Amino acid sequence: MNLIGRKVYFVGIKGTGMASLAILLKASGALVSGCDTDEQFATDELLSSRGIVFQKGFEPSLLDRDVDMVIHSTAYSLALPILAEAVRLGLIVYSYPQFLSYLSAQSDSYAVAGTHGKTTTVAVASYLLSTGTLKAFPFYSIFGSAVKGLSLPFYQGSDSALFEACEYQDHFLSYRLRGALVTNIELDHPDYFPSLKEVQKSFELFVDNLARGGFLICCSDNPGSRNLASYARDKRADLTVMTYGFDEGGPFRIIKSSYEESYSLACLSGVSFTLPVHNRALVGNYVGSAVLALAMILDKENPKLYLEEGTLITAEIIPTLLAMLSKKLASFPGVVG
Repeated sequence: MNLIGRKVYFVGIKGTGMASLAILLKASGALVSGCDTDEQFATDELLSSRGIVFQKGFEPSLLDRDVDMVIHSTAYSLALPILAEAVRLGLIVYSYPQFLSYLSAQSDSYAVAGTHGKTTTVAVASYLLSTGTLKAFPFYSIFGSAVKGLSLPFYQGSDSALFEACEYQDHFLSYRLRGALVTNIELDHPDYFPSLKEVQKSFELFVDNLARGGFLICCSDNPGSRNLASYARDKRADLTVMTYGFDEGGPFRIIKSSYEESYSLACLSGVSFTLPVHNRALVGNYVGSAVLALAMILDKENPKLYLEEGTLITAEIIPTLLAMLSKKLASFPGVVG
C-alpha cells in the first residue's frame, strides 16, 4: 500500500468503517479529506482529532479536480451528485468494500467474518499483535471502531493486513485472503438473504475463495460456523482448519469454572491457563482473537522474528504463544462505542 502524497477523498466519511480507513490512509501518508451529512456521529470527534477535514453535504463543487481517488460508502450510489461528478471527471472511484478488496490483493491478507462479534475480534487481535516484541510484526488493520485510549490506528507496516469482512451483498467474496476467522453464521440482512440457507452458502463461497495452503478458524459454539468448519474439511483439504469454543472436542477449548465466573483455555498437548476475561459474551471473541493472532504469526516465513528472545519454534510453540497472547488480554482497554 503506497499512497504517500496521494489525495484521497471520502464520500460518507463518518461511517465507522470509512472513518477507520480514512485514519489509516492518513497514517500511511495519504492526503485525506471528505464529506458527509451534518448529522453528528461518534466519528466526528475521532476524525477531527486526527486532523482530517470533512465538509457538509454532497455537492459536486466540494470535489477538488486534483483528487487522485474517491472512496465512497455503500450507503450512496454513483447517482449521488458528487459521485456522478467524480465519474464524469474520470477519477478513480471505489466503494468501501471495493477498496478493501483492492488492498487485500496487495499483501498477505486475513479477515474476521461472521454475523456478530467481528469488530471486537479484529480489535483484540490487532491489539495483541501490537504489543511487546510483536510491535515488529508488519501489519495494519481496518475495522468499524477504534480501541479506547489509542491515538493512532494499527499500522506497523503493510506486509500483512487484517480486515473486518461483511457478508452483506456478498462483499467479502471479492477479498483475496490467506486466512479467516468466522465467529458465527446466523440470519441477518434479510433484505439480501431470504433465509439462513443463503447466508450459509455465501460463507461456503467465502471459504472456497481462501488461498491454497491458508487457514480457517471457526467458533464451534455456533451451529453455522461449526458446519462451515466441517464443509472446509470436506471441500478444502489444503486448508488448516481450527475451531475454538466450549465444545469439548475442539483444539482450543474454553472451560468455565464451576464455582465462579472465570474461564480458562485448554489447548494442544493438554496445556491449560486462566483467561483474564469474566464475561461469557466476550470470552469467545477474545479467545478467537488470540487464536487468529497466533495463526497470523505462524503463517509468516520466519515467525521467530516476532517472538521473545529465546523462544523456540517447536511442537510446543502453540501453547507457548497462546499463553503469551492471552496474558495481554488483561490489558485490552475495549473498543469505542
